[in-house]
Amino acid sequence: MSRRSGGLIGAWAEAQRQQQRQAEARQRAVVEQRLRSEREQRAYERDMARMHREQRAAYRRQREADVLRRSQELDARVAELEGLLAEGCRAPAFRIAGEG
Repeated sequence: MSRRSGGLIGAWAEAQRQQQRQAEARQRAVVEQRLRSEREQRAYERDMARMHREQRAAYRRQREADVLRRSQELDARVAELEGLLAEGCRAPAFRIAGEG
């Protein structure tokens, strides 16, 4: 009888140990999944931050190119107006035809 009860107790103890191992394995899986999710979230946030930095840099480069283009256009217009002014200053004074 004691042998049989020892066998039952041993089987019961083994079943308890197996349940404990399964519970621990489930807990490890939950922890690993949470860690994996956190890593993925951090990677996503890094990618988004990099994308925003790249967008800001592209915007800044575009604005700088626009400023340069506009400055060149203004410089060209100023040179044109200066030429007109110099030409006007070299021309003879305006006279009314009936004067004289």
